[in-house]
Amino acid sequence: MSKLSKKRKKHEEKTITLEDGDLFGLILRMLGGSWIEVYCSDEKVRKVRIPRSKRRVRVKENDVIIVRPWYGIDENRADLKDKLTPRHIKNLLQTEHRDAILKVLTDELKELYGIEE
Repeated sequence: MSKLSKKRKKHEEKTITLEDGDLFGLILRMLGGSWIEVYCSDEKVRKVRIPRSKRRVRVKENDVIIVRPWYGIDENRADLKDKLTPRHIKNLLQTEHRDAILKVLTDELKELYGIEE
């Protein structure tokens, strides 16, 4: 595979797939190590772990992410599944996930993305 084809793959947009039980979340603060504190779309604050496979994904405060809660083990913990880009957020607002995303977005982020309720 040539270097040129690798560069094209790097810039391709990946599709976001949501499975049953996945929630949207807003990063409140970085806790250290591989843990972050997230406000989820079910109105709970969870301690979220960044799995080894996702550590190359750089997250910071006020990023919107998809989390998978630890159902049955500890309801206040979850794993990071994906980070959403502004393009992903705008596309998901056109789907049935609009209400869940609007629950986690702050007024500043709504203004940034040009969202009116």
